[in-house]
Amino acid sequence: MLLLRYLAVLTVVTTTAHCRNAESGPSARGNGGGWAPARVAEVYFTTEVAGYIEPCGCTTKPLGGLPRLATVIRRGIEARTLVDAGHLLFPPKGVDDVTREQHLLKAGLLARAYRRLGVTAMNVAAADLTEGASLLKRLQHQGATPFVSANVRPVGGHGPEVARSFIRNVGAIKIGITGVTTPESVSGVEGMTAIEYAPAVTVETRALRDSGADVIVVLAHMSELAARELAEIVPDIDIVLRAPGTSVESAPKPPIQVGRTVIAEAGSQGQHVGRVTIALGSERPTGPLVLDDGDRTIRRKRALLKRKIRAFRTEVQAWQSDPAKAAAVRAKKSIIARLEARLAEPAPPTRPPDKPYLRVDQIPLDDEVPADPDLSAALKSYYSRLRAMNADKGDPTRCRPVEGQPTYVGTKACVECHAEAYAFWKKTKHALAWETLEAGSKQYDLTCVGCHVVGYQKPGGFCRIKDVSGFEDVGCENCHGPGSKHITDGDPSSIVLQATVGTCANECHVPEHSDAFDFPKYLRMVTGPGHALDKD
Repeated sequence: MLLLRYLAVLTVVTTTAHCRNAESGPSARGNGGGWAPARVAEVYFTTEVAGYIEPCGCTTKPLGGLPRLATVIRRGIEARTLVDAGHLLFPPKGVDDVTREQHLLKAGLLARAYRRLGVTAMNVAAADLTEGASLLKRLQHQGATPFVSANVRPVGGHGPEVARSFIRNVGAIKIGITGVTTPESVSGVEGMTAIEYAPAVTVETRALRDSGADVIVVLAHMSELAARELAEIVPDIDIVLRAPGTSVESAPKPPIQVGRTVIAEAGSQGQHVGRVTIALGSERPTGPLVLDDGDRTIRRKRALLKRKIRAFRTEVQAWQSDPAKAAAVRAKKSIIARLEARLAEPAPPTRPPDKPYLRVDQIPLDDEVPADPDLSAALKSYYSRLRAMNADKGDPTRCRPVEGQPTYVGTKACVECHAEAYAFWKKTKHALAWETLEAGSKQYDLTCVGCHVVGYQKPGGFCRIKDVSGFEDVGCENCHGPGSKHITDGDPSSIVLQATVGTCANECHVPEHSDAFDFPKYLRMVTGPGHALDKD
């Protein structure tokens, strides 16, 4: 009876017919009698976007952004779709009273952008419920936002419509989709409830398979270990697209296969987009799909060879000055020569499998991907709205001076006594910090401002962007603290170095904003005459 009830719901939420598409005979075969796919579809997917709409910070290789995502997807084949594994709309750490309105505006932008790109399924996870179930309901009413979850349900009429599962015809392939998250992660959210996910996914998987799904995809917000366990408990799943993805410090992990189930992710913060290429014959698959490794194994082996060569060269360089190690140097050079010869050999050609398969690519959204004009215009409109929204935002009482404590005076107040140091500072990137925001129209983005000015949201500083005048750029007081007392008495002891490697690395030079941060190196780049550059 439970299965029949689920099937009834499935029939309601499915927007395309469950009947088989007309198929054009047997699979094509090559001249050598090999297998060739009759049906191909692409599933683009994102994992743990966390509210990011474009690159933020000063990374060596900026990745991500809705305009680049749009370009990659729109370059895909006609038989394509887009899905999200959860935590799309908001940062996992939540929002505060000052930034809430901006985050709500950005969540709406993300929902609209994904609709434009043809999203067919969005998993419901904890961070998406940051502002409660009613927000998702409102976003859904503004457009066809297709939320799906096997185990998260709305209650009391406050939440959005959430399908337990559905089938989408992507080209000639019938893809069954459901979603899942850990129930404890959404406990306490008004208007939503959750049940254990394994039994729920089991029911939905059976219903999808019985309704003719060629391939079953589960959008899962859970750990890799939990995804592995799910694949073992529900062995009929073909693909688990999992969030949270690998953090931005590392490249996304390659896909793995547990039984018949392929588990894949696409990193985090929208820096990569995943693409699953599904290639089938004319008949419905009766067994597991092969994971097409492509040239991934070859590339891994070549990368290992390069690392060995670099390591051996380092050893040779260290040993060359020692006559006692001459024989060891010759032997190591011989090994290096053999490894370099192997590296120079042409890679063997790679061919797709000779049976139904799927392939997972993790595409970096880097500067080699041009920005889509449509989504670029949407971002420009978003930043324009922030100007009116955020100029007065902030609580001035938070920045009131504390009696007996110095206040911020701005970098220009230091020129009279420290002209040489100021002239050096003017040539550094810190002196252009505010200009970089203005160049990107981000000077009213409350999540960016704090790392591009002096004294923001601090006692004796400023709390509203409209009051930024005189505090622009990263200057003396970012490292030395508020300088009003020192300006008055001129006593060197009244201002001391307050910034440490921990302050810089934990506040602004975090990995996702500054991946090449090296405190001693950066310190010498931004300080000049009159500074003692000790290592502490």
